[in-house]
Amino acid sequence: MSVIASFDTIAAALLFLTDFFECAMDTLQTSPLGAVFDIDDTMLSSYDSTTIQPVKLLWDLCGRLGLKRYIVTARPEMALSDGETNESFTVTELQAHGIEGWDQLYMMPYQEYKRCRGNAAPYKERVRRRIKEQENDGQPLLVNIGDQWGDMTIDPERLYNQHGNDQVCVGYFDDTAVVGVKLPCM
Repeated sequence: MSVIASFDTIAAALLFLTDFFECAMDTLQTSPLGAVFDIDDTMLSSYDSTTIQPVKLLWDLCGRLGLKRYIVTARPEMALSDGETNESFTVTELQAHGIEGWDQLYMMPYQEYKRCRGNAAPYKERVRRRIKEQENDGQPLLVNIGDQWGDMTIDPERLYNQHGNDQVCVGYFDDTAVVGVKLPCM
């Protein structure tokens, strides 16, 4: 686990990633490529339910490059009070913000959500491994992006202690992705 670079803004980190993608696409042409995105405070702001525009641009770029796009969220699979499911609510919310065309949406099983006590790192790591093995021929995904260290690695505390939560960090955090992008916590 190591941070390659840190940035003051999401836009600066994503500019760096754009260059990285160009190099990686030339080098990894024969490997299946994919990207994993978190939702809350990564693609959508939990504060005011707006799109985080630089991440939306990255989402769109991954689509144009032909990468498979996966959404892995700690939002639980569950029924809501009005008879709707959290999955249908989430899909409607994403589509309302122009986030469409994902290959798979993974939501945390409700029983696991109740037990996790806010630590979604084991769930997210397990899903990234499943995607790597079942969808990506055992090859690491090209990029993993989220706002929590637990979105990046099974051992988030060590990186939090080293780098905090305020910067955008790009690095190699586990063997499920070539590069991870840890956004600042909002």
